Amino acid sequence: MAFEQFGHADVAAWSRAVAEFMARHEGLRSELLIGGHSQVSSRLDYDPDVRIRTEEHDLTGDTGAWRDRLEAIIGYACRPTSWPASWFGVIDRGGSSTFIAAFDRSLVDEVSLLTALRDLHALYLVHVRPSSGRAPLPEVGSFLDAAVEEQAAPFDPDSMEACYWHDFLERFDATVPRSGFETGLRPGQEATLATSEHLLVTPGQLSWLTASLGRRASAPTVMLAAAAMAHRRAGTASGLTTMLQVDTRRLPEWEQAMGWFDTVVPLEIEAAATLRETLPRADLAWMLAESMSWVSVARVLSAVPLPVRWPSGDLNTVAWHDLRARPGNDLVDLTSAVLLEQQATTDEVQLAFTRTRRGVFVRCRRPDTPEAHDSFERWLAELELIVGDGPETAASRPRIDSSCPQG
Repeated sequence: MAFEQFGHADVAAWSRAVAEFMARHEGLRSELLIGGHSQVSSRLDYDPDVRIRTEEHDLTGDTGAWRDRLEAIIGYACRPTSWPASWFGVIDRGGSSTFIAAFDRSLVDEVSLLTALRDLHALYLVHVRPSSGRAPLPEVGSFLDAAVEEQAAPFDPDSMEACYWHDFLERFDATVPRSGFETGLRPGQEATLATSEHLLVTPGQLSWLTASLGRRASAPTVMLAAAAMAHRRAGTASGLTTMLQVDTRRLPEWEQAMGWFDTVVPLEIEAAATLRETLPRADLAWMLAESMSWVSVARVLSAVPLPVRWPSGDLNTVAWHDLRARPGNDLVDLTSAVLLEQQATTDEVQLAFTRTRRGVFVRCRRPDTPEAHDSFERWLAELELIVGDGPETAASRPRIDSSCPQG
């Protein structure tokens, strides 16, 4: 992630901004040590006086060459075994400068990336223009305290959450279900990760779609219903059976903190004949997921009396992120995402719907295999047709074989 400014960069101001940023966010300076029962057993706090080391790299010449060099630098600095698994830099072109912040993605969720952008941009401006009189950043809560609080108490095996997980897993032989996408991988095999993002609907198109579906229609449930129908029409599954990522930022002070405030809950949406008929199923699944978002999946599963199997290296997930009201959303148009996920491998498919001021985007992380690309492209083509055609879209249409003469 990055932001731009005209003119030369003030490296000293940027270094001070980064130091304050690291001191502000405890989660970036600490490690959680998880005990045998998915409890936080202890934590290691590192020296908040982070030392900023500056280096100069020659990035002149071919754009592809210096981008490869930059990705190599960030990929090494943000590898999961490094600490702190983050990297901050600036590219000074004379006429303009690009300020870059990179993190190990397993440490921070989607909202945290916006928070980092907002904080770093504000802190840099304070140091480069001390007399600007900018308002101070809001107070930030402790991600570690949130994690300890969330996982401290024992969980009731008779609770609604534990019973729902138990029933869900029991139907899949105590195994977390795989996605409906084809990957071409054998069990236990992984492949290099590929990521792509597509604009699905503009704000105007989304307003028309939700209005035409009635007052109970919401953007997330419409997108999830359409995703379930796209699976059925593409022939990859009868609907959407996956893990839904849900935000666990429940307290105001946690809204400003960086960390991983997401958990997963089961999500099942069986596709009906039309989008209008599928929507109530998606609405019910969404309400149930939100009611279970207050507790972490590790804590729930510790109370489920099943030997849960997680056969894949990654989870089959879908997520919904509405970034319009999040801190830093006004800077999104100034940013560019440098995705270094090719450093990792996967054997599953993860989907994310992200709503910004420009509309709803769908992002897919999948194995970099021909089968996975083909399966996703077929699903995406159906999804685009469904949201474009509106409420009465049929779950399956008659196909015309061009080799047959039409009468």
